[in-house]
Amino acid sequence: MLQEIEGTAPKDKGSINPPLVTVITVVLNGVSHLEKAIQSVLGQSYENLEYIVIDGGSTDGTLDIIKKYEDRIASWISEKDTGIYDAMNKGISKASGEIIGILNSDDWYEPEAVEIIVDQFRKHPAGGVYYGLLRVWEKEQVQSIQGNTDFLLNKYNISHPTCFIRSSVYKQFGVFDTRYRIDGDYELMLRYRENQVQFVFIERILANFRIGGISITQDKKRIFEKLEIQKKYGIIKTPYFILKKLLTVLTISLYKHVS
Repeated sequence: MLQEIEGTAPKDKGSINPPLVTVITVVLNGVSHLEKAIQSVLGQSYENLEYIVIDGGSTDGTLDIIKKYEDRIASWISEKDTGIYDAMNKGISKASGEIIGILNSDDWYEPEAVEIIVDQFRKHPAGGVYYGLLRVWEKEQVQSIQGNTDFLLNKYNISHPTCFIRSSVYKQFGVFDTRYRIDGDYELMLRYRENQVQFVFIERILANFRIGGISITQDKKRIFEKLEIQKKYGIIKTPYFILKKLLTVLTISLYKHVS
């Protein structure tokens, strides 16, 4: 469901029974940018916030940054995991909030992001997934502003760093499927849509995403995984799935030969 929101978020401070919001940051060797992510959470204008950090066993100084802020972090752990979606699921299992957001260590929130989400949570109580616009950065410069409605999920994922989900939705329809390594968040959104969870799109910039390098091999894996997910939910049929995989293999082979 598309909701276009304009203007500034009303202040929630002093409201009766403001809902608890949990934000989870997952990190592995994120010393370069983690502190900015943490500060963007702890600096939110909304106060009834629980912050959880899940570290995958960092060895680069990441733990020193976490410990610097641990008096303001509700819970944190550092242990090996099987991948980013396993780490996210660990955070969800520890969350007490009625609404849960997940912020990767390279990303950061706008100062009123959580407050805007809570405002829409109250205005649209039937919603299950709340999300907005994403500002995309590359080499410290803004590349684009992105935001897809759930109507476009057949082709594109929504901007997941802006996404906040009711805890009841996770409980009813499940968390991230750890069989997926790259596009588990896309599978999750399609699963929720298939189960008729309501999506509330907020036309406000809520988060910032820093582009990292992706190798041609990783790109191939992402294409294959996305195709698998789209086939699973009936977006593409088996003949197209096979053809697209073959074309991808040929394209990658040609790229490697030319380069």
